[in-house]
Amino acid sequence: MKKIKIFLLLIFAIACCSGIVACAKKVDLPKLAEPQNLQMDGRTLVWDDVENASSYIIYFNSSEHKTDDTSFDLSELLYPYAYEIEVMAVGDEKSYGNSDWVKYNYIPEKILTYGYDDRRLQYTLLEDKSGYEVSRGNLSYNDDRLKGFVNIPDYFCGLPVKVIADDMFYQAALGMDPSTGKGCNTVTTGVHLPKKLETIGERAFCYCISIEDINIPDTVTEIGEAAFSHLGKLKEINIPYGIKNLEFAVFNATGITKAVIPDSVVSIGTAAFAFSSNLEEVILSDNLESVGERAFCGCPLLSKINKPRKVSRWEDAVFLDCSSLADIPISNSIEYMGKQVFDGTAWYESQPDGFVIYGKDILYRYKGELPEGGEINDLPSQIKHIAGGAFADFADLVSIYLPDGVDFLGGKIFSECKALVKVHLPKGLSRIYINSFFRCRALTFIDIPEGVTTLDKLAFNFSSVKEAVFPLSLKSIGERAFPFLDHVFYKGTAEQWEEIEIGDDVKIDTICFYSEHEPAGEGTYWHYGEDNMPVIW
Repeated sequence: MKKIKIFLLLIFAIACCSGIVACAKKVDLPKLAEPQNLQMDGRTLVWDDVENASSYIIYFNSSEHKTDDTSFDLSELLYPYAYEIEVMAVGDEKSYGNSDWVKYNYIPEKILTYGYDDRRLQYTLLEDKSGYEVSRGNLSYNDDRLKGFVNIPDYFCGLPVKVIADDMFYQAALGMDPSTGKGCNTVTTGVHLPKKLETIGERAFCYCISIEDINIPDTVTEIGEAAFSHLGKLKEINIPYGIKNLEFAVFNATGITKAVIPDSVVSIGTAAFAFSSNLEEVILSDNLESVGERAFCGCPLLSKINKPRKVSRWEDAVFLDCSSLADIPISNSIEYMGKQVFDGTAWYESQPDGFVIYGKDILYRYKGELPEGGEINDLPSQIKHIAGGAFADFADLVSIYLPDGVDFLGGKIFSECKALVKVHLPKGLSRIYINSFFRCRALTFIDIPEGVTTLDKLAFNFSSVKEAVFPLSLKSIGERAFPFLDHVFYKGTAEQWEEIEIGDDVKIDTICFYSEHEPAGEGTYWHYGEDNMPVIW
């Protein structure tokens, strides 16, 4: 028994010694180095990374805050009082203990509703009070204080500058001429934009013809219309990831040589890069869905452009007069293709006369002289779709037969076909787009096939159509789709007609409803005659 007690006492002694050693080790852990170079970045306290630190503790206003970053936002301290901030690096308590506290004194700047910097640029507090918008204030666009390289500060009153106002360096003037500098900003040669900028307003740097250098921070998510238009000396531009839409004329007539469209961009607006005479290469976004009218029009050196994966809409004249473009981008699926998308490119000029095919089955354009007599009755069998403007401006086109199964992809298909008197529209057609039959002066009758659901506004604008057959499938008729109709021969009933959405200024004298047999009741009815033309009972 005595031996057992001695053994237990020995075990207890060993355990106590082990605990003492463990405690000694814990107490003797080396401390982490103190955080260094504490300073304010706007209203955010930043410091250098401490080697082996697992996190940091910030102490102020009698409370502790933990962070894994080497920064801490102090925006909640709004009043211009003296605050004592303490920061400590936290160890893992195995190899390193916590550092000593480091003190930093901070007096927040007073937040102003608006104010001015040394150049007299004006700063206006945003509605949500999270930052400022900067504008030119009362300065003229050619004021000497805007001369040379303009550095727009990252912060004002400690809050980030988030918005560049509309017309920041631009002012509309009569007779603006970039070639002479008349009416243009000629004094600003470069601009530094704030690092936390989010929005660049419309025309912000438009017609600043001497700007050679400007940065667009990666934080920017919105760039307004014509923001960088007519910057002829600007050779490079960074389009940040986060931009979803490139707006109207945003980089129109710049001097850039290459445009990389980030994958965040889903649409390119009208004339976005038009008339950029030095543009040689464009890399389109993998997620791009639509390209606006004249987006790259008049870029004579453009010769390289990648194949987009998702582009479903090419608007009018996207690559018009890009004379060096021989390899055109062919999208996997097209839902809309406007007029003259590739006219004036090296690709189009190399195509033989006749039916010009885009991809596998899209009739892009009829090129050259029409067959004698002005009749087209033999579309190639592979054609399933017809692009906008495919037969536009053929004043001597008299008649055309479009086989069933062919669909329209755009408007103005027969625009200005002034001699056109007969059109066979195909079964399978779903929509007749804007200005499809614009100024078809000789066309007096049209039979719109079953399947068509939509007649766009101005579809038959300035035509001479007075009588039309409307299908049962029709759901809407756009504004001024027809100038005036004497008779509409509708294939449905009066009740079904009432369900059709009809736009303003669609004037119809008489609506006739279809009846295969002569009706006994009152009303105006019709049927097909022997020549397959509508006849009123």
